[in-house]
Amino acid sequence: MKKIILLTLAAAAAMTTSAQSKLDLSAASLAQRVMASEVLSRSGENVKALPAPVAIDDKVAVVVTLAPGEDASVLEERGFEVLTTREDMAIVRMSAPEMLAAAEMAQVKGIALSPEAHPLLYAAKKGTGVNPILEGSPEVGGNVYDGTGIVVGLMDKGLDVNNPNFLNKDGKSRASRVFVITGNTGAITTYDTPEKIANFTTDDSDETHGTHVLGCMAGSFTDKFTKVAFINANTGSNQIASNRWTSATDYRGPAIAADIAAACGTTEGTNILLAAEKVYSYAKSQGKPCVMNISLGHNTGPHDGTDANSRYLESIGKDMIICVSAGNEGTDAISLHKEFTASSKEIKTFPSMSASASGVVDIWGYDASIYKVTFQIFERATGKVVWSYTVDKNLNSTDKQETMAIITSSNYNMPTYIHNAAFDKAFGNSSAVFIATKVDPSNNRYNTQVTLQLGGSGNAYYPAIAVEGNPGQSVDMFASGRLAFYSNGIAGYTNGNPDNSINGIATAKNVLAIGAYVNETSIPTLQGLARLNTRYKKGDIADFSSYGTTFDGRVLPHVAGPGMAVISSLSSYYTAKLDPKSDEIAQSTAYKDATFNKQNRTYYWCQMSGTSMSSPFTAGVIALWLQADPTLKYDDVVNILNETSVRDQYVEAAPNRFGAGRLDALAGMKKVLNLTGIADIMVDASDFIVTPTGRRSFEVFAAGANGIRAELYSLSGMLAATASASGDTANLDASAATPGVYVLRSTADNGRVDSRKIVIK
Repeated sequence: MKKIILLTLAAAAAMTTSAQSKLDLSAASLAQRVMASEVLSRSGENVKALPAPVAIDDKVAVVVTLAPGEDASVLEERGFEVLTTREDMAIVRMSAPEMLAAAEMAQVKGIALSPEAHPLLYAAKKGTGVNPILEGSPEVGGNVYDGTGIVVGLMDKGLDVNNPNFLNKDGKSRASRVFVITGNTGAITTYDTPEKIANFTTDDSDETHGTHVLGCMAGSFTDKFTKVAFINANTGSNQIASNRWTSATDYRGPAIAADIAAACGTTEGTNILLAAEKVYSYAKSQGKPCVMNISLGHNTGPHDGTDANSRYLESIGKDMIICVSAGNEGTDAISLHKEFTASSKEIKTFPSMSASASGVVDIWGYDASIYKVTFQIFERATGKVVWSYTVDKNLNSTDKQETMAIITSSNYNMPTYIHNAAFDKAFGNSSAVFIATKVDPSNNRYNTQVTLQLGGSGNAYYPAIAVEGNPGQSVDMFASGRLAFYSNGIAGYTNGNPDNSINGIATAKNVLAIGAYVNETSIPTLQGLARLNTRYKKGDIADFSSYGTTFDGRVLPHVAGPGMAVISSLSSYYTAKLDPKSDEIAQSTAYKDATFNKQNRTYYWCQMSGTSMSSPFTAGVIALWLQADPTLKYDDVVNILNETSVRDQYVEAAPNRFGAGRLDALAGMKKVLNLTGIADIMVDASDFIVTPTGRRSFEVFAAGANGIRAELYSLSGMLAATASASGDTANLDASAATPGVYVLRSTADNGRVDSRKIVIK
């Protein structure tokens, strides 16, 4: 009967080698396990298999890349459910059999299953220059920039949009849209009216990350705190006040008047992409610029921007500004790089410090050359490898039924599984290792994923991974989940490092990767002044802040924002479940900074640290810049950061960790205004000259014209002022225009047209 099962498995998985290679390793692994489980269930055999990730009819959202010249209609014609499209990509709901069927289509180039992301959690306005911008100081021309007219969005978990931190003066939420995206199918529930949003509670009462993150970006609380802690500016001491809100207790984010479009739910990779699409679509429908924050991450992928998720995010980044947390693994040994030489052809490491291990080791070569990967069981008492299994070929193309090697305890007795008594002894009877390999067609790099599900205990045995290559080859290794790379004190095995700890999502092009610096070393709390570890120096990089260099040579992060002990709001649904008198108080609420009582409910403000905080704060600052110049794109923001960020001794000591330096919101705003200001108006190829003749008046000259008309438009398309003349010069009076950025369109009688941005102050 085992032969029948094997033959049936082969038939179920049978497809052309070219079609098989279209599935990325995650999609291929899921498809194989689901199909094998289905065949087994129909065989009637008394065989125990590993549980399938999903049922045979269950659909998951995948990213489908189409062949050149094709569009998503070819998928819809075949009956596939297309959720959204962008350039040559579509997010589609598919079951495992449908993935295999779609892979056979000539119009389909690739199918990718997105990795799940996780929240990156480990008085921010002080020192960044945000307050002068919000106050309309002379430094920014006397105009207030608070995010008005800008949409700010995010995708996160534990969102409480009716928290007092996000309410207008009329007591209604500033959120205009809430999108709840849950599960791996891409299911979306939209809250799009004030009534629906007022009745929204939260996506997850066991989480508060999203509420804190949104507060870092756009919190706007100015009511009187019931009780609030702050540091006295004169004495440096911790003080507690009741019924008070002042500049000393200002725990708002930068974009205090921005329009909020928030997405929340579960954080599968496609959900992040769908959230970005929803946020952008809403902003586009309102005719408003948009900035989105993603304080989520993972450490898998090629780190070169070529995977389907990165390319999809790159495309969205052409339409709106996206900030992504760099990650909080700046001290973790989660990366390894190895250049193989004639004298050093192997690297060995332990992904765990015990027999328990859960996560993925993602290994990428620099080209399509195959390297050898060996899973080992190391026995500490004898100092020897007691069993090993080696994969030295591209399993995704050599054998149609062998898309990956599956090593399990003998408790699972599928005939295709690999067993050894040493595996049972080391890891127990419910463990498995999956080894999948392929040459990724998006970058022509050989990729191996080793997924560990090991339930062993103690440290008598260690799982180990050895990679062997030929001289001239090289590999990058990344550990995710609960894994890292250790030597465990064993000679010949290598410790990992954080040198390429950068969040995989942040390696997409057209997105801003945001690191974190130490903005505070003392925290005002209702329990008393809390001081951070003395190793933290104000202005220095936060040691947890991730960094790295992508395969294509981009050094990340782009900039460092304030990310240490940032005070923001917590979800009231999260804190309501905690018993303040017990030890169940989460680390995030160990130091409460402020409370606000309303309608028999207590709301809390607490400090958190991480790039989860620095990224939304930076996004909030960019929202202010967008208000000053709504035409800013990714490249513009990068240039502003490079030209205005603070560079001091700390930045010079670690430029690879700071990027451009420490975020300077005020210097950036001055640069934005200067970039679009009157002082920059110059002669262009059409021989038009615009000269200011007063604060709000201009002379428009067109060489050789016998007639000229000048029109001043707001960025929303409203005509603000006009002037015309029968000669070559028109005088435009814009005294009635409100301060802001405008487009001046000048037309000469011979058909020549000139358009340029100017600032009216």
